[in-house]
Amino acid sequence: MKKIFLLIISTIVLFAAWEHSSNYDEFEGKKYFYLIARSLNTVYDYIRPYKSSLIVRIVADSSGIHKEIYITTQEYVGNVDEIETKYDNGPIKIVRVFPSTDHKAMFIADTYIKTTLQNFKKHNKFYVRYQPFSENPRTVKFSLKGFSKKYHIAINSATKFYKKLQAQQKKERMRKLLAKYHNRSVKSFSECEKKGGEINIEFDRKNFPVCVINGDKYLILNYSLDEFKKIAQKIYKTAALTRDECKNKKGCRVGWNFDIDRPVCKCSNGAELRILE
Repeated sequence: MKKIFLLIISTIVLFAAWEHSSNYDEFEGKKYFYLIARSLNTVYDYIRPYKSSLIVRIVADSSGIHKEIYITTQEYVGNVDEIETKYDNGPIKIVRVFPSTDHKAMFIADTYIKTTLQNFKKHNKFYVRYQPFSENPRTVKFSLKGFSKKYHIAINSATKFYKKLQAQQKKERMRKLLAKYHNRSVKSFSECEKKGGEINIEFDRKNFPVCVINGDKYLILNYSLDEFKKIAQKIYKTAALTRDECKNKKGCRVGWNFDIDRPVCKCSNGAELRILE
């Protein structure tokens, strides 16, 4: 009977190590997903003992999905800019951080977030050593058990929310564009060609294809990104990428060409590629 009871308790601890919650900010149009772990040990400061918290916050809005990692304390950490970290029995490593506005939490710098999340998935324990203002260093440890599963759930939910916003924006944008083109439209590139039309690309915050028939412009409603790329490359006589593809391309960044008044992908080798949205 005792063994069964202990098994139940240990199972609860395993899955309760990471709390998962979310909330929607209607004013900002953002949805926040929180993964929270309390420190396994207690910190003893000069006022009262407390437990620190390790928080992974995922923010989803129309611009994409953003991730933050921070450690909360009950003490003034001043203008802290680095902490010492360790995973399981591994080496101690320095991580850059910046303080919260109340100087009681430490946010891990963006350049470390990807690696930190990968380590959270691979290890069992995470140690953090920080030094409050005019105090001795504090060391806190967190359990990483169950993180990978909870993170997978949170990131999937954030992705679904982001895609929903994207679909809503696309629908609204299409409605406005149809009004701009007097509700003239063709279903596809092939329908445009069958009607003797010529495909062109226009820009209204984003690039989009239109079908020109006898001088009148018709909005093309349905097309895949690959189809759009082929058309764009033919028209521009250069490669065409999405913003994300440009950002992920080594040595390239999204910029602006003032001569054509359009976004472009500028690369370190001097190449300037067109951006598709």
